[in-house]
Amino acid sequence: MTGFESNVVELTALRTRRLRLVPELRSRPGDQRTFPRREVTERLFIQVVVCPADPRLAGSTFSASAADMSASGLRVRGPRALPIGTLVDLWIDIQGRAGKFFLAGEVRWTDLDDTGHIVGIELRHGAATDIAEWREFNIDLLVKRR
Repeated sequence: MTGFESNVVELTALRTRRLRLVPELRSRPGDQRTFPRREVTERLFIQVVVCPADPRLAGSTFSASAADMSASGLRVRGPRALPIGTLVDLWIDIQGRAGKFFLAGEVRWTDLDDTGHIVGIELRHGAATDIAEWREFNIDLLVKRR
């Protein structure tokens, strides 16, 4: 085994093991999440990169808050709806952690409730993002909750 191979973590095996150990974090029927989520109230900024349904939104930036998060996505409450398929950049501040995470994602669903607009964002890999650190951070939090 080379040095690189010894640092590889098989996320599918880890996710399956964590879901078995932490049953209260299992997905609900019909939930298509890859990783368990946890409820939060973290502040973030969203910048629209590409919006095929409304190209005028490209470049728009607004403040929002994460309602829940996982290693692969976020549920966000914000001031406006974003169409499904919109590509976004996110800057998220986590309480008790120095620095921000810079992430990229795609809007997978949108909804409206009595508190405002809710958007589901699936995170994507990107050369200039903190996705690896984000996933490690979220998996570590799940391990600590056991």
